[in-house]
Amino acid sequence: MRGWPFLVALAVILSGALALRALRLDLRPMHGDEAVHAVKFEELRRTGQYVYDPNEYHGPTIYYPALLTAKLSGVKSFADINESTLRIVPVLFGLALVALPVLWRDGMGGSATLWAALFTAISPAFVFYSRYYIQEMLLVFFSALAIGAAWKYIRSGKALWALLCGACFGAMHATKETWIISVASMLMAVLLTVAWSHWVDKRPLDWKQHIRPAVKMRALLLGAVVSILLFSAFGTNPRGPLDSVLAYTTYFNRAGETDLHKHPWNYYLQLLAWNKSGRVWWSEGLILALAVVGIVYALWKRGHGSAGIGRAHLGLARFWAFYAIVMTVVYSLIPYKTPWCLLGFEHGLIVMAGYGVATVLHRLHRARWQVPAMLLVLVGSAQLAQQAWSSSLEERWVFDRRNPYVYAHPNNDVVRVGQRIRDLSVLHPQKNAMPIFIVGEDYWPLPWYLRQMSQIGYFAELPAGARSPVIIASPEAAERVTQELGEGYDKHYYTEAYGLRPAVVLSVFIDRTLWDQFVQSRS
Repeated sequence: MRGWPFLVALAVILSGALALRALRLDLRPMHGDEAVHAVKFEELRRTGQYVYDPNEYHGPTIYYPALLTAKLSGVKSFADINESTLRIVPVLFGLALVALPVLWRDGMGGSATLWAALFTAISPAFVFYSRYYIQEMLLVFFSALAIGAAWKYIRSGKALWALLCGACFGAMHATKETWIISVASMLMAVLLTVAWSHWVDKRPLDWKQHIRPAVKMRALLLGAVVSILLFSAFGTNPRGPLDSVLAYTTYFNRAGETDLHKHPWNYYLQLLAWNKSGRVWWSEGLILALAVVGIVYALWKRGHGSAGIGRAHLGLARFWAFYAIVMTVVYSLIPYKTPWCLLGFEHGLIVMAGYGVATVLHRLHRARWQVPAMLLVLVGSAQLAQQAWSSSLEERWVFDRRNPYVYAHPNNDVVRVGQRIRDLSVLHPQKNAMPIFIVGEDYWPLPWYLRQMSQIGYFAELPAGARSPVIIASPEAAERVTQELGEGYDKHYYTEAYGLRPAVVLSVFIDRTLWDQFVQSRS
């Protein structure tokens, strides 16, 4: 497909992708990870400085775009920031990712490009995590842009594309430590593609035309500059680049952990293929099946250059096939798994799924077979879009454990406890400066919902003799707090319970006098 039909189809796909990603961004309660990043962003916004922590939080690229969205939203304080201010950042990167296949259209063909864009737009996983204020969507975007820029450089020989590829590597490094998996998979995919083409097509190995060391050194240097600027917070944190290297000791150890977030090798594939709870089921099996078709054809097909599908280039198709395979294998073998990490390899599978559809339609030859096949894929795509809508935009599913993309997610109780504290503060003489004690370790994303309050103390243990109008205890600390408050504490404190996450309950101790004022105000 070329010309105006291609542009119109792409515009329709982008419109649908925007609707799925940008509507009702405040619907889902903030995840603990999102709240942590919100607090880190506020430090950058307030002080102008960012200090990289080699043990937690990942890189800074997610924070700097939020400075622009906060400025456009008129943010003056942490209390002014809302979910949309932050979540619009991954929304925009997720939307740009939908359009990125255009970069390799001359290598994969117009039909494969549009199908890849469509599957990216409606993949339930990509929609769900495009609305998450975490680094994953940015990492996938920079990885795909690096591949697209490298392809353009190979085709055109223009150094500008090589420099863009290098800058993307720097941005990937400054986004998340798992960037090394993406880069290693790219390099492995290149080697496997060359070796496979040499073996299957009897193609001679000719490296000279692609070496050009001067261009590549400039690209790598630019990537290093981008990474150093971001990790050093543009020179305000000179130790940041060093810490970004030392961090790998922590993350290599974490990757092999045997308890926290440990899942079997097939965890990701099961999430995508088939996930059922009672009568509710979820599946991105269409993408997986079509990806297998695309991968098999790319590796099975013999020839030089053209893959015989429109303008598709066999070498690029094989690269994407090997990239998807290597990424899938690596992420499956790492015991430490969180569901959003699947986006890296699923994007490769999506590209190959688009190629798979184009392959099937091309090999059917006649319209009487092509039309039913296309309709069948569109019906499956409608099912994907419906799942994307349900998992991200239906209130009953956005934090329900039966939604496969929900992981250790707070429920609406965390919103209610934040509202309760704000209602109490209106009656307190100090208003938003009402003292609040939070005791224990498991309380995120509570700081986000208490961002209007200025006097919050965080303690591992309630200080001896300390009292506060409101004391919030995490599950492991609640009993110790009641012991410290002493026998008959219920005469001085009214206690409420709020579910933080499934099987995790916060205990909120409210001064009796303040509680009585609250009850009276409501009556």
